[in-house]
Amino acid sequence: MTLARAKPREVVVERQAERSLGLFTYLVPFVLLGLLIFASILLSSKAAKIESSVLEMRRSLEVLKEQIEVLNQKIAKITVGRDLVN
Repeated sequence: MTLARAKPREVVVERQAERSLGLFTYLVPFVLLGLLIFASILLSSKAAKIESSVLEMRRSLEVLKEQIEVLNQKIAKITVGRDLVN
């Protein structure tokens, strides 16, 4: 009688273990998929921030180049003026 009772209990325990394992087999891929989606959104936002900062730096570089040209012209005027005086 004890063996007869033990077998159904083992079967019930095995079924519960299979159910919990089945839950994890479905849960883990969805969790990983969610993490991948979150990571891609995070990386996309960081890439957008980096892109905007790069564009800002390019604009600043263009402004600096224009200022350098203006300064070179002023230096040329000053040196030409000195050459004419000397």
